[in-house]
Amino acid sequence: MGKWTTDTVIGNLIKFTMLPVRFFFRLRTFFEVKYLGHGCRVIGPVYISGGKNIRIGRNCFFGRNVVLDATGGHLEIGDRCEIRDGARIYAESVRIGSDVTIGENSFLVGKINIGDKAWIARNCDLAGEVLVEQAILGPGVSCVGGADHPRDPVTHHVLMKHDAPLSQIPEKPWIRISQGAWVGQNAIILKGVQIGEGAIVGAGSVVSRSVRPLTTVAGNPAREIKKS
Repeated sequence: MGKWTTDTVIGNLIKFTMLPVRFFFRLRTFFEVKYLGHGCRVIGPVYISGGKNIRIGRNCFFGRNVVLDATGGHLEIGDRCEIRDGARIYAESVRIGSDVTIGENSFLVGKINIGDKAWIARNCDLAGEVLVEQAILGPGVSCVGGADHPRDPVTHHVLMKHDAPLSQIPEKPWIRISQGAWVGQNAIILKGVQIGEGAIVGAGSVVSRSVRPLTTVAGNPAREIKKS
């Protein structure tokens, strides 16, 4: 039958019938955000809150069941980004540069800055104050960058933020993953940690101290095992 096989006919039929569905999702996204650049592709539903605080660059791709929530802040996504299925972004202040990939089911919440050409693999969890330069985060990486809960000065019990003045909430520097760094699968980066340029963090490591440039760390707690 040559090129007109049953599989080809069915495949083309499915593609044809999906065109209006994808057009509908893109059209709805266009009207729900402050700015949507030319050439964006929206495969499935994108759930948007606070759309007036969201700007999306050109030629971006959005998978199925993506959540973009900037109700209490602002979200900026650069050009040619890929936000894959199930990714969720809850922005206090989130900036994603150009040519960035956010993997399936990844979760971003807080004040997060992701530089151009960064790669965030599937199932990553970035929370609090996190800066990722042009680096690679493997699957399941967690960056725990939120502020500590304050404690009652007498009882030392943990207080929720709304129960304490801001002056009692301790602050630490942002987590920073520098240019050329590579963080292995299921590693945990704790608040205030700086990962130096070109450093490597082994899979499953728990990093509680900053890592010097061009070094390799691994373990729990992570320790230096090699320097380039």
